[in-house]
Amino acid sequence: MDTDKLTQRGRQRKIKRLKWLARWLGGLDWYANELGERHGRVFSFLFDRIFGGIRIEPEKVDKLRHYAGKGRIIYALPWRSPLDFLFLNARLRYPGLPMPEIAYNINVWRFQSFRKCLRILLADFIHWVNFGSLPDPFTNKYYLRRLQEGAGFVASIEDPDSFTQRMGNPLHDPFYHLIKLWRKRGETIIIIPVFPIFEKAPDREEKSVLDIFIGPKDRPGRLRKIVHYLRHYKNAFVEVADPITIEMFAARPDQRGLTDEEIAFNLRKELWEHAVREQRVIRGPVQKSRTQLMEAVLRDPEVLKVIRAEVKRQQKTFSAVRRQAAKTIDEIAANYSQSVIEFLDLVLSFAWQRVYDGVIVDEPGLARVREAAKRYPLVFIPSHKSHVDYLVLSWVLYHYNMVPPHIAAGINLSTWPIGTIFRKAGAFFLRRTFRGNNLYGAIFAKYIEVLIREGYNIEFFIEGGRSRTGRLLLPKMGMVKYVVEAFQHNAAKDVMIVPIYIGYDQIIEEGEYLEEMHGVKNPKGNLFELLKNRNLFSKRYGHIYINFAEPISLKRHLAETAGEDPEDPDASQTIATSNLAEKVIQRINRQQVVTAFALMSAALLTSPAKAITRSELLNALALYYQYLLETGARFAQSLDNFTKAMDDAIKYYQSRKLIEVEETEGEEPIYTLPEEHRLSLEMYKNMLLHHFLPMSFISLSLLSADYGECSDGKLREDYRFLRELLKFDFVYDPEVDDPGQVERCLQYLEKGRNLTTAPIDHHLQVNVTPKGREDLVYFASMLTNFLEAYGIVLNALPKLPEKGETEKEFLARLRKIGQRLHKQGQVLRPEALSLLLFQNALKLSRDRGLVRVEKDGEKQLYLYNEKGDDQRNQLLTHISKFIRVEKYHYLAK
Repeated sequence: MDTDKLTQRGRQRKIKRLKWLARWLGGLDWYANELGERHGRVFSFLFDRIFGGIRIEPEKVDKLRHYAGKGRIIYALPWRSPLDFLFLNARLRYPGLPMPEIAYNINVWRFQSFRKCLRILLADFIHWVNFGSLPDPFTNKYYLRRLQEGAGFVASIEDPDSFTQRMGNPLHDPFYHLIKLWRKRGETIIIIPVFPIFEKAPDREEKSVLDIFIGPKDRPGRLRKIVHYLRHYKNAFVEVADPITIEMFAARPDQRGLTDEEIAFNLRKELWEHAVREQRVIRGPVQKSRTQLMEAVLRDPEVLKVIRAEVKRQQKTFSAVRRQAAKTIDEIAANYSQSVIEFLDLVLSFAWQRVYDGVIVDEPGLARVREAAKRYPLVFIPSHKSHVDYLVLSWVLYHYNMVPPHIAAGINLSTWPIGTIFRKAGAFFLRRTFRGNNLYGAIFAKYIEVLIREGYNIEFFIEGGRSRTGRLLLPKMGMVKYVVEAFQHNAAKDVMIVPIYIGYDQIIEEGEYLEEMHGVKNPKGNLFELLKNRNLFSKRYGHIYINFAEPISLKRHLAETAGEDPEDPDASQTIATSNLAEKVIQRINRQQVVTAFALMSAALLTSPAKAITRSELLNALALYYQYLLETGARFAQSLDNFTKAMDDAIKYYQSRKLIEVEETEGEEPIYTLPEEHRLSLEMYKNMLLHHFLPMSFISLSLLSADYGECSDGKLREDYRFLRELLKFDFVYDPEVDDPGQVERCLQYLEKGRNLTTAPIDHHLQVNVTPKGREDLVYFASMLTNFLEAYGIVLNALPKLPEKGETEKEFLARLRKIGQRLHKQGQVLRPEALSLLLFQNALKLSRDRGLVRVEKDGEKQLYLYNEKGDDQRNQLLTHISKFIRVEKYHYLAK
């Protein structure tokens, strides 16, 4: 009996001591997976050194704040990582965001203070003594209480360490637990994957020995994580993937009728896919070796079929033709290397700082492109005015954490050493023509298909080569056709086409282009020759502008254009491809940036007098600016202060001696543009010319009418004539018809008191006002050099020799004819003597049947077709009427 009493007293004393100890601890809710606001001096110092250099962009914080305002956010890590939890706890402390304090199933006792470690051990001991188990925050409602207190929670999407426990009791699955909480409380719970990115290099399919010991990049082990933080923290950044709201996820049709455990499993899969998509945007798909990609091309059944056909045609063995095919794909294929990308990033960052004043990126447009990249392969299609285009676009994408694309480059760029570097930067090379080489065409098309199937983004220039004129060139269909065929071969569920405008205040190759327009052909006009130019870094070229149009869904586009010609599927596909190319060009056009240099060039070149006063120049600039505002054009930031931007442009032209300034005391300055410099400015005028085309057509028609009076029918007739005449020079917007354009221009001019209208006999009578006669000439004269160039060509056609003449010989003779006419005063504009304009006028002549082409061995000879003489005279009469508009005002001045 005494023994029982002693035992009972001992137990009571023990319970009192445990209760006292529990009160001293402040309760038993002490866990190794919870971090407070303070880390202690040692850990604070270490965390600041290691975590402080990792970037968290403001827009990422704003994104988290946005969702925090809509409900309870839970941070999700792609994989279980104590270091990542420590990082989030140390760095993600912003007003309006819950601080990540608690991580489901992540033990970080090593990073707790000694006092807290002691409390955790004692709490575990007391709970074990009293209940025979360790405390469980899932079942004792501790997590619920901390959620109510506003604590931030972190869950791991991939968590192999808790797999057995979760399978035994679903309640220990964080996502199951959150679903249960949502069902019980009805609170909006938003789960957002948040994680640091240390390397932009793509994962490789073949794993190294190192991956075996420290874990692969996509699922790094603890050692690899430590190496990442210590080695890459200065270049690392935080990524925030797309969120999932539990309520919306559970309400999806594919989740109805499932148990909460099944929904939790599917939620985990969906979150993992969100995280993977974000990483794919940054690092690209899992990278196969170059050899694997080339072999995939050559072993494709379609390519093998072409190889067998070539065996019969060439009368060679199968091995010989396949060896030929192997050399072909080796000539084409890229050899992507992340180390070269990082090297070029350093080189180009230095170069842009030395050569340009900055790169201005359309960030909202790029954000739309980034969203599209999460789901489908992208095909970037930029405008092409400079060798800088493909360099700066890849550089921008890399700096905005998107994997650089594989770029279709001309075979002329494959020469050593630049070709080797480009190939490792993702360039693949194509010949200028595939005509007559079925094997090469089949291999190249299949290579495009393989790239898209593997998930690579690609880039090509729809204009073919660089535009030497400043205008967008007519689209080439080859690469567009290959992309369409790849999609139709089920290479991807969808392909997103991204039209991009890349523009410049000044183009580096300006001198080279001027030589070509003067007829001096530079066969070595490639990037390597440009880099050898010693004067490249001696001046600055202003800003670069990069704007991203709304991506085009190839799947949707083909569905909308399906059945255009039901009787001929091939013709239907050709129409769909052509429509896609036109849509791309138009979207690039709409993204073009109006710069101060382009505006100034237009005003100086279109002046009806040889010299222009400052007030006249500013009036012309204001006239253009107001019209561009009306059309919704995009302006460079410098034009926010219009007057300063124009003054800066004038000073720049003075410094380059492109204009001459005559200043007399008491008088306003007079600006003269020397004839030898007009072509230098023509390129920049052309960069914004497409904005003015409808108004230029209308102005030419109005000013060419007798006494400035005409009907709306004449306006529409002239509009159609000019549109057809210049169809090889400009790409027109198919979304606006001719009558709509005419009506819009008339409304604008009437509002500006440039004309009056009155209905007469079911027609609209249009009368130009005196103010209109002064203003409209600035719009009309934008096309004078085009009209004069066409007039020169049409007049010269009957003088073609009876035996014919090559294009090169005829163009050289045209230039001499034009120079003589310019000296005689019959041609006003020296920029009309551009060989590029002559070439387009010759295309029109061939298209209209005014000339015919006959082959003489290797040569193509142009011969005049006398049957088209009446049509030629009609064209000349019509063109001459428009040219007289400029001459009248020029002589009047």
